[in-house]
Amino acid sequence: MKTTYKIYYTEDGVCKSETETDMGLALKVTEDLRRFRRGGANITHITMVSENVDMVGEQGVDSIVDGKTPAGDLYDWKKNRAGRFKNADMTKIHIKPDEQT
Repeated sequence: MKTTYKIYYTEDGVCKSETETDMGLALKVTEDLRRFRRGGANITHITMVSENVDMVGEQGVDSIVDGKTPAGDLYDWKKNRAGRFKNADMTKIHIKPDEQT
């Protein structure tokens, strides 16, 4: 099985797609579609997706047990609120502590 690239777009209100097996060609198709749009064609929502068959596992992490992924790798990433720095040295990032909210 080979990696495929799907290019999706809407032309004149109709959803369309194309499939390429070469990433360079897929990028060229999206580039051409955007050029046609700039030239006046009624093309919108141009996007490209792929499913890489060489992936060794599923994307993302589906479970954490005792701080480790199913593969046994340490997983200590935590999402912080935007603009907040946790355990950061404020002198290195040039933000005064009173500017953090």
